[in-house]
Amino acid sequence: MRLENIKIRNFRLLRRLSIDLAQDKTTTILVGPNNSGKTSVMEALRLFIGQGAEAPKISFHDLSQLRHRDLKRIERKVAAEADPEKKIELLRRLTPRMRLDLTFSYG
Repeated sequence: MRLENIKIRNFRLLRRLSIDLAQDKTTTILVGPNNSGKTSVMEALRLFIGQGAEAPKISFHDLSQLRHRDLKRIERKVAAEADPEKKIELLRRLTPRMRLDLTFSYG
């Protein structure tokens, strides 16, 4: 089994990232300047794959900073709605989601 691709959405500085891992290589190294997302990639893997009591917890600050303004807009819309059921529907429909997709190949 081999990890072929990592896709991350709305996690910290990573709004939409896809990393294609070289097929003929056995080692992958993340290289880049400070604040380019290297640590965020590793933390996303730890958060979404971690198990048990030792696993780190996802926090508000893990959501992409670009989505924070969306939360303010959603907050205003929910506050303006009187019906609790409609509030829940608004939250389900509008709330930004973090996502991690891993593609594996089996040989």
